[in-house]
Amino acid sequence: MGCVLECVWIQEETSCALSGWRPILARKSSRRAASALIRVCRLCVAEIPDNNSSTSEPAAVNPPPLSVRRRFPWILYWIVLVLISLVTFAPVGSVVACSVIANAHGCRVDEGSVHPCVVNGKDYGPLLYQLGVMGWLMLVTLPAGALAFATWLVVLVLHRSA
Repeated sequence: MGCVLECVWIQEETSCALSGWRPILARKSSRRAASALIRVCRLCVAEIPDNNSSTSEPAAVNPPPLSVRRRFPWILYWIVLVLISLVTFAPVGSVVACSVIANAHGCRVDEGSVHPCVVNGKDYGPLLYQLGVMGWLMLVTLPAGALAFATWLVVLVLHRSA
């Protein structure tokens, strides 16, 4: 129940119109209007005692509480997008790191073999070789990341529209 109605008098007849969630309280002067309102509109009415008299007057029952709308889980979608991006571009990052370190210290790096690269008395040649060769993983991670992003976007749009 909870249809809150407003009475409109048209040539001694009562008609009802939807007016929002404002409660209607019947006064003594409009007891006939309240009865007509109850009959015509079938509004659920409770009797409450009047402070000024011994009679009770009908009053509209409060509407049910509005349903609480849950917030959209944006943070979850952003976390998943960041994870997709990190996995997708990790091989690119390893190649860039390898190139920056090798160029800064004048070292030679290629996929064919390990070349010595001494930085502060320690040989980083094998590490730079591994970082450079891991770049080949982007042949798998870039298409997989594009597919994961497309799936993420479809799920986002469908979840948002529901």
